[in-house]
Amino acid sequence: MPPAPDYAKIVRNGLKVLTRGDTAALRAAVPLDRFEDLPDPPTPAELLERFTFDVDGRRYHGRMTQAQYDYLRGKTKDLKTFADAALAVLRNVFAQFAGALEDLNGVLGAPGAFGGPGGGPIPQPVGCCTVDGQQIDNVTEATCLGPLGGSSWSENPCPPGQPPPAKKGGRRGAR
Repeated sequence: MPPAPDYAKIVRNGLKVLTRGDTAALRAAVPLDRFEDLPDPPTPAELLERFTFDVDGRRYHGRMTQAQYDYLRGKTKDLKTFADAALAVLRNVFAQFAGALEDLNGVLGAPGAFGGPGGGPIPQPVGCCTVDGQQIDNVTEATCLGPLGGSSWSENPCPPGQPPPAKKGGRRGAR
């Protein structure tokens, strides 16, 4: 029988990665805002607020958008519920990143594949990450095994109700 998930760890790591992802998204948008001649694009400091959640007698903090907070604040019944909700927010962030990169590739006139003749970014493959028995889809291997502290990653989508096939630890090409 697998060990019980460490929901506190999932929440702590999830909130850290959420802050990093939101910040990266806002910073990436600045050059596009300037290209559109939008005056003074908002900064992460202006759009991300620090919020506190009390769950099962413990306090958790994170910087996020008001919409993300509004979603999470109703999910503080217990630690498992809150961890699942934090992972749901992360799934949304990763899915939006993947879609945004695909959209940018289209702007560059590249065919369906990234890095085609029209140029464009060459993203890392995304797949299924297992963090303390919980699955997160649309995550790169580096994010899974790094900041999320995942135990395994697979380039395939997460199968419903079971962890992905194990591809444990280490970096690609590491011996």
